[in-house]
Amino acid sequence: MTDPSLNIAMQNGIAEVGGRFEGRIIRSPELDDLAPQTQPVRAVQLLLRFWTEGRGREDSRDTAWVEFPVDQYGRLDVGFALAVPPAGPISYDGRLIRVLWEIQATVDVKYQLDRKLYVPVLVIPRGGWGHYHAPHPLR
Repeated sequence: MTDPSLNIAMQNGIAEVGGRFEGRIIRSPELDDLAPQTQPVRAVQLLLRFWTEGRGREDSRDTAWVEFPVDQYGRLDVGFALAVPPAGPISYDGRLIRVLWEIQATVDVKYQLDRKLYVPVLVIPRGGWGHYHAPHPLR
């Protein structure tokens, strides 16, 4: 289930391997349908992950994770940074295999399904676009 009250404002949706994604996560409880007395929001977790699709064995990994407590009303407005592993992998969108990255935000709601927001991001080689000759998902 998605959460209309959650917003991720990215500084940049592209990071080099060994770099980091930075941004701000904002939760405005007045935009959701949760009653604070009956279904309180406990926290918001951010997760940087990648997965592969295509031929061969599919793989997925969570590479960075952080949790932010919300105030008594379920409100949150905080900056974040998630580190990209120095070994990558880089984003790739080929015919036989794809390597995709995303930031997943999860709103931890007591006694209810957690609500999620997904933001696709791009991981490029160290040195930037000049060293990136592979097809990628944002082209």
